[in-house]
Amino acid sequence: MSVNVDRIEGFAELFHHYYTALASDFGCAPSQQPEWSELERNERKRLIAATRLALMDATSQTQGETAGRAFANHGTEGRECGC
Repeated sequence: MSVNVDRIEGFAELFHHYYTALASDFGCAPSQQPEWSELERNERKRLIAATRLALMDATSQTQGETAGRAFANHGTEGRECGC
C-alpha cells in the first residue's frame, strides 16, 4: 500500500481527537484523555502504527483473515478508565 506517511499521521491524530471527544459519552473523565500533543512519543507512534494497519485492512482486496484481526484481543488490560 502506498500511502503518504504525513496523511497516516494526520489520520491518527484525527482519530485520537474524535476518540477523546467521545470519552465523556462513554463514562471516561475528560482529564484522563490527553491531547495529541501531550501524548508520549511512543504512544503517538503506536497510534500511527495502528492507523497504518487499519488502513491496510480497509483497503485489502483479499478475503478471509486480515492483519488487524490478529490483534483484536491483544492489549486490553491495564487501562485505567476502561475506554
